[in-house]
Amino acid sequence: MPAKIILFTSTSGIRQNAVLKRLRSYIVRKVLRDESVTDLAGERLLAREREIIPIYEIPRISVAVLDGEVREIHEEAEAKLQRAREIIDEFRNSEECKYIFLRTHASYYVRGQFTSWILADSSNFLAYLKDLQIEKVINLNDNIYNIREVINSRDDYYKYKLKELLVWRDIELFAADFIARQVLPEKAEYRRSYWLSINHPLSMVADLVCESTRTRIYMAYSISKIRELQAEGKEDQANELLDQNISFRKFMTERFVAFDPTTIDERPIQIRYLDGLKEIAKFEENEAHSSEACTAKRVEIIAKGVVIDRSISWPSISDELLSESLFPEFRIPFDEVEEIASKNIEEAISDLRKEIRGEKSASDENAPKEKSLIDRHINSRDFRLIDQCNALIAYRPTIDGQLSGGVAAELQYVSEIHTKTSRVVIKLGDPPPIRELFSEKKPFDKEMFGKNISEYENLEDEESRKSAFDEVAGTVEESLNTISKERVID
Repeated sequence: MPAKIILFTSTSGIRQNAVLKRLRSYIVRKVLRDESVTDLAGERLLAREREIIPIYEIPRISVAVLDGEVREIHEEAEAKLQRAREIIDEFRNSEECKYIFLRTHASYYVRGQFTSWILADSSNFLAYLKDLQIEKVINLNDNIYNIREVINSRDDYYKYKLKELLVWRDIELFAADFIARQVLPEKAEYRRSYWLSINHPLSMVADLVCESTRTRIYMAYSISKIRELQAEGKEDQANELLDQNISFRKFMTERFVAFDPTTIDERPIQIRYLDGLKEIAKFEENEAHSSEACTAKRVEIIAKGVVIDRSISWPSISDELLSESLFPEFRIPFDEVEEIASKNIEEAISDLRKEIRGEKSASDENAPKEKSLIDRHINSRDFRLIDQCNALIAYRPTIDGQLSGGVAAELQYVSEIHTKTSRVVIKLGDPPPIRELFSEKKPFDKEMFGKNISEYENLEDEESRKSAFDEVAGTVEESLNTISKERVID
């Protein structure tokens, strides 16, 4: 059987090679269970793993924009790609080779200018890649604060900002999707790139790579309610809900290729930014503090920056991730976070001081809140994850009568697509999300979700939860069996 070929893309800052070596080792040991590596170690083990799953970087072609046209800088670009063809063919002809991992950066952002080798593909390398019958294109991603730290630690001349990296991530996804459309077979089930966080468990990523027919699901669950309880100091209640949350994610990850939205968790950047501004607002509202003291306090807090550490991340469900953050703590300047946060520094402090004085009017409270750049990226990313899945399973979108805004938006999105299987698990007594989601402008599909909501008692008990999860997972699998596997998800 010829080796399966997977193409991986990403922006810089992902540490592609290290991530893919980690995945290769896991697949050789846990999926292929290759006995030839059992007694090997060190270089001998690496050499054997390279035979089974070679990792090859598509040669970088230097390009530049000249007179409005993208042109290759080096005349040897064609020779580079011809050599790449020969190396890949050599891998394919090896009987030992089971998978080939091709890797590339589909786009580059260099000191304010975007380029891409696919725009200068004079040697028709994309056509060659199509002939290889690539099975999947996977776009690797990480939290932008991690990417920022990786890139900036090795480039002293140009320091990338969070906003630039968000834009680059979008362009890389667009380029990866373009490649997927060009190289994947026309009858492929999904002809776009898979948006994948490197903070998923290795087992999940291995399933995505190796199990071509395994069901893909998106896991929707309440995050804001737990963070709200933690902020209020209600740790016991928050931990109980967090335990349920983790139990749900673990079960679904063992049963399906389960995409988890919190493996990219960037909203805390905004939360910590606003926490700093709240401290300034409280200090300035204290009449005992002079204007000089207020100015000094503001300078002090803003100078500290926004602190990023491991505690910022949502808890993982596995000790074996595709990659792990190498930075226990670092700081991002306030003005850099300001570019992607909900409000600028002055406006936010002014509003927070109004809140402290109780001056906000009813019209202020009811006014629609403008989404920040980071919020819009979170929403679009979650919708993209839903797009690349066969089904959505939501766990307790309403808790104590409070509906999770994120899960509500995801359920609304699914109801409007009408092509996704979905199930909603709620606790008996929790109000179902249907009423609150209904609006005249966007009527929610009540009939569909009425049938797709499953109520259970005693979800606090682990065995009861597992029984509920098993039943819901079974109904999803049964529903998907009626859908043609030849249908292209678009």
